[in-house]
Amino acid sequence: MIKIGNVYYFMYIIVALTLIVVLTIFISKKEKKFQKYFIFGLLLSGFILHFLKLIDKEYYDDLPYSLRKVSFENICAVSTLIFPWLFFVKSNKWKDYMYCFGIFGGIGALIYPGPAINHGVFSFETIRCYYCHFVLVLGAILMVKCGFHTLDYHRLWRVPFTFFEVLIIILFNEIILMAIGLVKADINLLFDRSYRNTSFIFGP
Repeated sequence: MIKIGNVYYFMYIIVALTLIVVLTIFISKKEKKFQKYFIFGLLLSGFILHFLKLIDKEYYDDLPYSLRKVSFENICAVSTLIFPWLFFVKSNKWKDYMYCFGIFGGIGALIYPGPAINHGVFSFETIRCYYCHFVLVLGAILMVKCGFHTLDYHRLWRVPFTFFEVLIIILFNEIILMAIGLVKADINLLFDRSYRNTSFIFGP
């Protein structure tokens, strides 16, 4: 079972970081066309797995309420859903965001793998959790390493503002979930950190 600090917790982190380093070196030596399809395929696999989790017993038994789990309900969910398409968008603003939050958000989830905690070491949910966040990190790194986006530190001041746009997406998503009955409709619970807002996801 995955517990913070146990041997399996560190095993997944070491495996993920090792794969990121090895694949970054390997893919960066390939031709541009291969790199492009590899990165998109990688991001798309996370997108597909985000929806396939509904066939897992844990999610399937909770239908239709588990449908909220495939929506824009948190930062990494938004990243998983939009990164495959942002990869082709000619927008420095969104690709800067993709790079910064792909790496920091993905690594943050590898350090604190909330969905995997107390699940079996090789359960579907554990593997899905680590894989989807691993994809965010690797995809962001490869996008820059392979030359599909060029970082300019003079633009980084925009990233926090783009982040607030993402938080607004999450907020409206939560309101929609309440309106259609997939989440308890209670305005007091909307900002309650003990309910679904445990990471203060909507901002201070």
